[in-house]
Amino acid sequence: MNTILATIERAGGPTVCRFSEPALDAIEGSVGRLRNWAVVREVGFSGSPFLRLSSEGRLIVHLPIVGCADPRAETGIISGRLQPGTVVVLEEVAFEEAGRVAQLIGSWLEDESGLSGPIEFHAGPDGFAVGALVFPVVHEPRQSRTPQSVLA
Repeated sequence: MNTILATIERAGGPTVCRFSEPALDAIEGSVGRLRNWAVVREVGFSGSPFLRLSSEGRLIVHLPIVGCADPRAETGIISGRLQPGTVVVLEEVAFEEAGRVAQLIGSWLEDESGLSGPIEFHAGPDGFAVGALVFPVVHEPRQSRTPQSVLA
């Protein structure tokens, strides 16, 4: 199976974030807390929530916001940033497969174009059950399709 990857340029921006366990209900609960915090503080949203994937099994849930925020650590919410630059996007990835696919394609992209930051999983229209993997890269990959051997 060949997988088509889209390469785009994106702008950076501020986020608020918190740690979450790697379960859909915990992630959605974290998103709800971030949204509630933003509403109470009268901070607008500037995009859909996303996860930063880490090798330790813990996830960081981010919510892009408009303007500056000054969350207090005791709330469990901290400031973050959406990294600007070139990213490679793989759409329609099931949450259950995101870790495996991120590792496989991330290794291939590291060789192909160099990774420049942590891999992200962005929520789809119906939440995190199906979303998009986003790989910040140093430069656009030479190929727009992953070889069949990568996902085998």
